[in-house]
Amino acid sequence: MVAAGNSLALTRGIQEEEVGPARYRQEFLTIAWEQIHLRNIYPFQYFSIGASLIPFIEHNDANRALM
Repeated sequence: MVAAGNSLALTRGIQEEEVGPARYRQEFLTIAWEQIHLRNIYPFQYFSIGASLIPFIEHNDANRALM
């Protein structure tokens, strides 16, 4: 179960409600917070967080990617 990254309860670190929006097998559900295992941070992240720290990696410049 993957919780939506823009969920208000996840953003503020509070859980006011007992259920929240989540995605399971490409379906959007409203489930209990105890069943949520992961949190979706940024849906358009093509590389891992470590690889995204390399400057201008999406510009396909081999010299910059090897820095």
